[in-house]
Amino acid sequence: MGYLAYVCSNRKDDVGVPYADHFFNISILDVESIIELIKNEDINYLVTGASDLATLTLGKVNSLLGFSGIKEEQVINVTDKRKFLELQKELELFHPFTYFIDSENDLKNLTTNNLRFPMIMKPYFSSGSCGVRIVKTLEEIFNFHSEVTESSSQKKGYLLQEFLTDAVAVSYTHLRAHETPEHL
Repeated sequence: MGYLAYVCSNRKDDVGVPYADHFFNISILDVESIIELIKNEDINYLVTGASDLATLTLGKVNSLLGFSGIKEEQVINVTDKRKFLELQKELELFHPFTYFIDSENDLKNLTTNNLRFPMIMKPYFSSGSCGVRIVKTLEEIFNFHSEVTESSSQKKGYLLQEFLTDAVAVSYTHLRAHETPEHL
């Protein structure tokens, strides 16, 4: 297609590396190094894989360099699980029963009387289901609290949500190049 593929990862065995024309051992979270690479290599278009964290970096880079594409604020609105839930509420969209857990102090109000088990613990910022736990008792919530809190890479804390067993997940992706959407 006439494009060169540059792959950035801090893992030399990452899935995209064998397909790269150029590989750079740079973490997808290292915005400054990625911007330096873009300037040095005269890169003018960015695509990320299926990673919330890489998409956040992409949004930051697009915002800082004035590139077209998704911007940091847009990424945060859908990757910060707390912000996304607040957006769902504001738009009056369906959302599961949820508690926001920002500290151990927030656990004090939880009782088996006000929870609907099973529940799911989701870090505010994580990717690939990292730190996500399905819990069936109040004791499990307390046991996993520290682990789930620390799994959130940006803002510490998590959602404690009703676990939906009969919901359908829907996803839509498109690639926008030269102002023309390509639907995937």
